[in-house]
Parts: sequence; C-alpha cells; structure tokens
Amino acid sequence: MSAIPTTASAWQINIVDPSHSHLSPTLLSNLSLHSCAVPEPGPGEVLVRIHAAALNFRDILCLADSPLYPTRTLPGLVPGADGAGEIVSVGEGSKWESSIGAAVFLTCNRDWIDGDVSVYNMHNALGAGDINGTLSQYMIVKDPWVVRAPKNLSFEEIASLPGAGGTAINVLQSLEIKKGTTVLTQGTGGVSCFVIQVSNRQSSPITATNSSKYAAALGARVIATSSTDEKLQFAKKLGASELINYKTTPDWATEVLRLTNGKGVDLVCDVGGSGTLEATVKALRQGGTACLVGFLTPPKPVDVLLQLIAEAKTCKSSQQTLDDTGDNPADAYRSEGDPRLQQEDAGGDGGLGGRARSTSTPWTCVRVGGRSGSFRTLTQARLRRQACSESTCIDRPDPRSDAS
Repeated sequence: MSAIPTTASAWQINIVDPSHSHLSPTLLSNLSLHSCAVPEPGPGEVLVRIHAAALNFRDILCLADSPLYPTRTLPGLVPGADGAGEIVSVGEGSKWESSIGAAVFLTCNRDWIDGDVSVYNMHNALGAGDINGTLSQYMIVKDPWVVRAPKNLSFEEIASLPGAGGTAINVLQSLEIKKGTTVLTQGTGGVSCFVIQVSNRQSSPITATNSSKYAAALGARVIATSSTDEKLQFAKKLGASELINYKTTPDWATEVLRLTNGKGVDLVCDVGGSGTLEATVKALRQGGTACLVGFLTPPKPVDVLLQLIAEAKTCKSSQQTLDDTGDNPADAYRSEGDPRLQQEDAGGDGGLGGRARSTSTPWTCVRVGGRSGSFRTLTQARLRRQACSESTCIDRPDPRSDAS
C-alpha cells in the first residue's frame, strides 16, 4: 500500500448560481475542486481512501442549495452521500484495526442503523448541510458507519449499494414478496433497477445466513415504467416482464390495471413523489402498499385520502438501511455457487454474487483533478427530465489487485 499523502483533492460547493434551481444551466458553477489536508483519524475512527462515489438526485439538489431539499447547503460542503474505498489508517481503539486495506462502503446517514427510526436525523447525513460527503480522495468515518464490501464487485458497483441497494431492500421488506406477487417500478434510476433485479431474481437460490427475509423476493412479476423504449429494454434485461412507456401512455395507472385484470399491483416503488402519487395509489390493488422513496417531480397538492381509506391501501416511506441485525444488505443476494464469495474473511460481511450484480447504473468515470463530468452528465439528464443515476470514479486503481 502506498504512503498516505499530506494533501488531497476534494470537490466543494460554494453557491455562485443565484437561482437555487437544480434545473439551472449554470448549476455546475457551484462546484469547484480544492486541495485540502488529509485528516488523521481519532479514537474509534478510520481514514478511508475513496475510490468511487455514486451520484443521486439528492446530490443535485444539494449542489443547487435547492428549497426542495430540507437541509441548506453551507459554503465549502463536500457533496456525495454514497461512496466506497479502502481503509488506509485507523484511530486508537478502532474495531477496524486489523482491516487496513479492506474494501468498504459508507452508510449515508450517521444516526440510524436499525430499529426505531426516530433516531434518524436527515440533517446529519453525508454530503448535505455542513456534513462533508464522499467526493473527496480521503475522509474520516466513525467505526459504526463503515461496512465491509463484497469482494466480487468493483468499487463503482459497491458505491451503489448503500443508497440505492439499501433502499430497494427496505422497499421489498414492506410485505411478503413471493412468486405471484406483482411489483411496479418507476423509471430506471438506481433504486428502481435494484428492485427489479431482486424482485425477479430466479437464478441461484439465496443461501446466506440471513436469507430467510429475502428469499421470498424471488419470482415476483415486475411491471416497469419509463420515459423511453430504450430504457424500458434495459429494465427488461434486468428482469421486468411488462413495460409501459409513460410518455406514450400518460395514463399508465389504467394500463397497469389492464395488465392485472383490474386488480392492481401488490407493491409500488414510487420515485416521482407528488407528481406520480395519485397514479401510484390508483395502480395499487385493494390492501396494496406504495413505498415513497423519491421526489423527482415538482411539488403539487395531492388528494388520495379516500382511496387509502376505502380500499385499505398503504403509503409508507423507505430509507436506505442495513438490515435489522446490522448486517450488510448485500448479504441478501449472496449466491453459494459463486467461487469469488469463498474468498471472504471469516465473519466478514457478505457479497453480491451471481446474476444479482448491481448493473443498475450507467457508470461514468472521471478522476479527481479532471472536469466535473459526472455531475455535468447528471444535471444535463435532469434538464431533459430524465431519471438517471451515475457513478463517479474518484481514483480508479483497485487496491485489491495490488500485490504490494
């Protein structure tokens, strides 16, 4: 392992664009690259060399200091909620003392792992407010918020697990998913693509120690919506069985009812927010559940109360989380037949194996010190009103392939 430098690079937000709009064509003027001192870990902390960060819609709102996001962006904030890298040093008493060089990912929030969600504090999440995030070459993280990464994935794939993968697992835990269950997804962003893959995963049996909660996710029927036929074909490759283009079929909820013989679906993963909520509730069967995980559409008044009461439908929110034992959510996808998983450390967290590899996002890689290419790609996609999610490779070399 190479020596730790004294200085490194980090992207920082300083608001220059006065519009505070995530749709502004000059939004990227708020983002600039800076040199900063590499910090030293304190007691119970680790220093992580970040190799990849996954970008989400929430990061665009923070970059704009948008009023749509509840936390104001303070000057000098390092953005990014999701990241993956390697432990390069530890502080006194750290439980990761024997894991120098281990590949890890970071949890987005710093308050809640499992149990009662009342401890969750949105203002204490990475990459928002005054809490620096993952678009930095090095960062300090407290022991509980570091998770050992699967060894069979690239850093870019690992970085997509905390926010998108964890949220998808939370969505699928909302009810008992089994063969014959019908799930509706919206768009081809990270969460929706993870939901499609896990819901319809009919390949190798899940045999991880905590698999009992997730094995029922096999064999669900998935109906996917998106804005283009090209993206719908991508959803089909991931496992979606029915496809709806909501541009050519604006009343997609009625089409969902037609596909389900008037019954509706058991579960909806809603990423649109108030702009899609009425159609989401309409598409649900009586007694069905909608998980609200995003707010991609502009805010507007919504009236779904009568349907919720009269038809016993449920709307709930879902956050990324570790499972209720504090384990790695990637354990849910482990495949006993994948030889790469046999290399895991004893007692370590599991890996994402076989066909459940996180192929949910179109990877875009740039180096720190280069242009803010991934943010540019993501913001341009938002300007085209496309839902997408990208991964930014901060520092491409993989230490797991470095014999030194």
